[in-house]
This record gives sequence, structure tokens and C-alpha cells, in this order.
Amino acid sequence: MGLIITSAIVNQARGKVGEQVFGANKYGDYVRTKGIQPNPATTWQSNRRTALNQVKARWPGLTESQREAWNEAALLDRYKQKNRIGEEIHLSGQGLFYKLNLQVWPYNTSMDDPPAERTIPEANIPYLTGVTVSASPSVVLTFSATSLYADTLCAIWTTGTISQGIMKPKQSLFKRLYDGITGSYGSSLEIWPQVQQRHGTILANRKIFVKILFTDLTNGRTIQTGFDSALS
Repeated sequence: MGLIITSAIVNQARGKVGEQVFGANKYGDYVRTKGIQPNPATTWQSNRRTALNQVKARWPGLTESQREAWNEAALLDRYKQKNRIGEEIHLSGQGLFYKLNLQVWPYNTSMDDPPAERTIPEANIPYLTGVTVSASPSVVLTFSATSLYADTLCAIWTTGTISQGIMKPKQSLFKRLYDGITGSYGSSLEIWPQVQQRHGTILANRKIFVKILFTDLTNGRTIQTGFDSALS
């Protein structure tokens, strides 16, 4: 791995140029040779490719006025995002169309026109307030809300049992348990059967992490409402 010394002309580089990949970590900037990524051909990966192909195929079929509406929507502040070096940028209209449609694709929802913004009442956003694990066996979640706003859902992701020393697990350790909870679900939810099915044996004296992803199906907006953990 090479050492990079920046100048007043070039002070940051991110991404791929030819066979070289530029990035940064806690030790500073670096450059490495591009590697060949594995192709595990998982069900999730296959579904994601299918989704991308289907969403991409719809863009050319939009009318000129619809494409222009997406271009205008992409300039709105609510769709700003950060690039690899932390700068705020706007997607293109086509990029925004892809992004929002990919977020709602798993739920058989699509949008040919840019969505209107709406405010979800705080009482209908399911913030995770607790995770309880017992030897029953049982894994129970508690929430700040007991029902969801119309056309919204929340997906639950958990890790298996991992070391107590881990404070912030890698995203790759999380697996989705529910495609989405809708409507009323009460202030608590037992998820032991789903945890066992996805992760297998639950080991004692380990941590289980849980996170919630809240999605508004009318506009593709997603909120990760944080994660919590408990000892098994």
C-alpha cells in the first residue's frame, strides 16, 4: 500500500481510477490495486440485481415531463446526500428515480412520478426502546409506538450472538428477520423463532444486536431508528 502526500492542488482522492483505488482510513489516505470481488450469488444479491434491472428498464418508458419532474425533484434540499469525501451533492433525476424505487421495490411498490413529501407523526415512528433476552428461550423487543402510520412499515434486523466486547457490530453481521411490520403491532414483539431460524443456536453470555429500519412507502424515505443490544 502506497503513501500519499497531498498538495494545495489535490488534497483528496476517493474511488477507482484505472487499476488503482483511492481511499482513506484512520491512518490517512491510501491507494491500492483494484481486487476482483467475489460473487457469492446469494439470494439477496440475486434479488438486488433483479430489482436494479427492473427499475432501470422503467426509466426510458417515462414521459419527457415525468423525467423533467424527477430532475427538478433531485435539486430539492431533502434529497441532498454526501459523496465519498463528505461533500453535499444532488443526484441526477435518473439517480433519484433509481434510489427511491429501489428502496420500495421489495414491498411491490413503485413510483413513476417524484413523491410529495409528508411528515410522519413522531408517535408513529417505531423507535426501539428495549431488547430482552431470556433462557425461556425468548427475545422480546419493545417500541415507543404501537402502530404505524398509513403506507409505512418497519423492518427488523438482528445479529446472531456475538462477543460482549463488541460495541458497534459490522453491518454484514445483521440479517433481516421481517420484510416489514405494518399496522398495529403492540408495544412489544417476540422474535425468538425468527432469530433462531436466521442465526441458529443462541449462545449464552453473548450479545444480540437489533436495529429497526422505518420506510415510508409513499416517498421512499427511510430512517434507521438506531440499534440496541442485550445479553443472552
